[in-house]
Amino acid sequence: MEAWFNRHIAFPLACKLMSWKNACEMFQREGWLILQMADMIPSEKIDQPVLIPRISGIEDSSRNWSPAMVMEHLMIVGRQICQGVISLSHGQKPTKKADIAAVKPHGGHGREIIAEFRAFLSEYSSMIEERVGSHISRTTFPHPWFGELTAFQWLVLAAIHQRIHRRQLERILHA
Repeated sequence: MEAWFNRHIAFPLACKLMSWKNACEMFQREGWLILQMADMIPSEKIDQPVLIPRISGIEDSSRNWSPAMVMEHLMIVGRQICQGVISLSHGQKPTKKADIAAVKPHGGHGREIIAEFRAFLSEYSSMIEERVGSHISRTTFPHPWFGELTAFQWLVLAAIHQRIHRRQLERILHA
């Protein structure tokens, strides 16, 4: 029921309510909130997985992650979405299939992950600003849960994805 609601009601509504600029701003805002939390995590806890209760948008297999794993996952997904948005905005379909299993983190990065995530946020923003073609391109590429999405819809999804995992990180830190 939750998957159907998210695919057919919540996500389409988010796409109607957000603009390109809103999606970019939300992505960055959520990223900076993640960094603020990460900066306060003691070194001995950054790679420590924590089992959290189920939350909307996160699969059961992703509930036992460390803070570093959350940031690693966001960078893997964010880079792929960024490249996909750029391709779709130029009327080209990405060559790599969107695969949920392929974006799982491995962990073990230590506090270096925080600097990597900070650089990623800047890189993402620059790439979107400098390399995107048409914001209204109708070319689509399938997401495993949401079906065919345009560049704009992928951009909105990236922002929502960032928010979901920021909430995950909050739960990890308060467990």
